[in-house]
Amino acid sequence: KKKNLWRPDKLEFQLKLLRQYPEARLIVSNGEQFGPGASQLPEKEVLFVGNLFRPQLANSRFCMLTSSWVFMKNVIEEIGLLDENTRTTRDIHYFYRMSYRFTGIFTNERLITIRKHDGNISTSANVQSHLNYLSMIEEFRDQKMISEKLFRNLRSTCYYKLGLLFLETEKPRDAFQSFQRYVSLVPLHWKGWARLAQVLWLRVAGR
Repeated sequence: KKKNLWRPDKLEFQLKLLRQYPEARLIVSNGEQFGPGASQLPEKEVLFVGNLFRPQLANSRFCMLTSSWVFMKNVIEEIGLLDENTRTTRDIHYFYRMSYRFTGIFTNERLITIRKHDGNISTSANVQSHLNYLSMIEEFRDQKMISEKLFRNLRSTCYYKLGLLFLETEKPRDAFQSFQRYVSLVPLHWKGWARLAQVLWLRVAGR
């Protein structure tokens, strides 16, 4: 069974935009999902031309669907290939490396369709994906690609999501550690303290 489908005019549509905006080296698009785990991907702005890096990293402003990518050959020549040592986030890492270095285009045209199964990703892989994300943003901070403030915001959000993931999978000890890290980064946010109290109650109750 096919996992990803292209709209018949996908490449034609994207190449036309790349010719229209010759300063751009890459283009990504919105898409659709199908299958038992499918959900409706949100509408985004019709067209954006510029630096995709910070708007996507800080605000998830675009859709970042790997199958939609088209980029110039000289992108590979300048930044190299995917990092094969990273299992679950190497495509995301590569997107950010590209979008930091080069002008990009996002189009809200739904040029691809992706098959989504129930439970497409295991819990362990999901946790590893978050840990890889933490390593990635630390790399970006160390390379001065993002500010310390943005790094702390992204890191705290990731720890909060990890805590929720551990709660859902009934791992209160791991959830507690994640929410502790969240609170240490944003001590004035009440939701972190509320989650810590929730996890403590679960541990006391033996759940």
